[in-house]
Amino acid sequence: MMPRIGPLGRWQALVDAGRLSDDPVQRAAAGRLQALHEALAAAPADAPAKPRRSFLRRRQDRTPATSPRGLYLYGPVGRGKSMLMDLFFEDAPVARKRRVHFHAFMQEVHTGITEARQQGLRDPVARVAGAVARQAALLCFDE
Repeated sequence: MMPRIGPLGRWQALVDAGRLSDDPVQRAAAGRLQALHEALAAAPADAPAKPRRSFLRRRQDRTPATSPRGLYLYGPVGRGKSMLMDLFFEDAPVARKRRVHFHAFMQEVHTGITEARQQGLRDPVARVAGAVARQAALLCFDE
C-alpha cells in the first residue's frame, strides 16, 4: 500500500511513470480532491454516529457540522473523473467510507424509506439518514 500522499501525489506519480498524460484539467481536479483530502485529515476522527435521545443531545444537534464541504466532479465521458475519484477514495484518511454508484445508493435509500413506512415510523427519512451516517462518514458517488 502506498503511503497517504493524497490524490494529487498519486496522480502525479502516474503521470511521472508515463501511465497518464499531464492533463491540466485532471491536474486541477486532483488539486481540488487533494484539498478535500487534507481537510478530512485535519478534521476530528470519524466516530460512528450514535442514536441521540436526551434533551442535551438534541440541543447539540443544532450546532453546525464541522465536516469539510464535499466536491462534485462533472464533465464529458472519458475525462478521468472515476479514476480521480478512485485515487481519492483509496487514500482518503477516513475509516468509515463507501464508494457506490449513485443510482444503487438511491435504490437503497428508497427501499429503506419504504420499509420504515411499512413499520409505521413517523420519520422514515431520519431513520434512513441515520443508518447511512452510521455506515459511512465519507460517501463517494459514481454515475
